[in-house]
Amino acid sequence: MMQDSFSLLGKGGVMNALQFPMRDEVICIGTEPEACAIVYPRGTAGIEPIHCQLVPNDDGSWIIVDLSEAGVWLNGRRMSKGQPMPLKTGDEVIIANANNSFVMIGDRTVSPTDDHSAERRHEDGFKDKFFNFNGRLNRQRYILRRLPLLFLGLVFSGIFGLIDEGVIADEQEYITFILLILAVVLSCSALSLDARRLHDLDKTGKWAALNFAPGIGLVFFIYLCCVKGTVGANRFGPDPLE
Repeated sequence: MMQDSFSLLGKGGVMNALQFPMRDEVICIGTEPEACAIVYPRGTAGIEPIHCQLVPNDDGSWIIVDLSEAGVWLNGRRMSKGQPMPLKTGDEVIIANANNSFVMIGDRTVSPTDDHSAERRHEDGFKDKFFNFNGRLNRQRYILRRLPLLFLGLVFSGIFGLIDEGVIADEQEYITFILLILAVVLSCSALSLDARRLHDLDKTGKWAALNFAPGIGLVFFIYLCCVKGTVGANRFGPDPLE
């Protein structure tokens, strides 16, 4: 496939429905007209002078690099500043916030409005499912992943209780050390799930700390399980149900 068969199609804001061909040159997106091929009006919320770059590779593929502080989301996941990521047809790019989004289209893309969500929202592997703090998580996936963690937490608490009561007498220090490590890992995973569920509600992940507040944790968990997420894209990425 030739490089000039790819394009970026705007899906929101001032770039909605505008199509930008991707040829054999670096494409900058931002508010600086002398440096950018895709130029937002100065003062557009969150958009920086040179917000990000799309760079062609020798083999005809493309990469995208976030150069901003406000952030770039690729397929619902916030990119790390300065770290190149591969870009392919069907991928969705959000610049700063959900009002500014693009989809990469090409010969094999039927339409940017087609439902590519199953491919774009796919989470690869155990780490992405349980130790990823970026993006959004709907109620069903949150509950299915969070309940096993709660069960393991109860098991660990029961074992700690048996140690305190002297029922488990052999290798107490060793068992306690292993359980403490597992408890820390479990807590990190729970925080990542809670943070992404909060993102789905358009709230910052910092509120996940309520999980450890005495007397509030259970109420907080029920809240996250019951409240419906934001319909459509929000500042943390696309709707996980789309």
